[in-house]
Amino acid sequence: MPKDEKSWQKAYVLAKKIEKNPEILPIMEADHFHSVQVRPVWRKRLHRLVRIGNHIFYSYKQPKAIKTSLRPQIRGQKSRPAELE
Repeated sequence: MPKDEKSWQKAYVLAKKIEKNPEILPIMEADHFHSVQVRPVWRKRLHRLVRIGNHIFYSYKQPKAIKTSLRPQIRGQKSRPAELE
């Protein structure tokens, strides 16, 4: 039995949504990453994509904007800006 039932239910619902429509997941083209505890010299030659927790992800390619987000939707707001639809 999960320790945090509410979080488990959220994760389960999200997993079901992803099974039905995998395109809701953002695509990341990271080919390098490192911990925030180090500062490798190669990081300056790459494009920084995102920091997740204690890791920073980079790519040789210029990052592209993504159309979807897994952020919670605020009532009364569209899930994405009109120019992306």
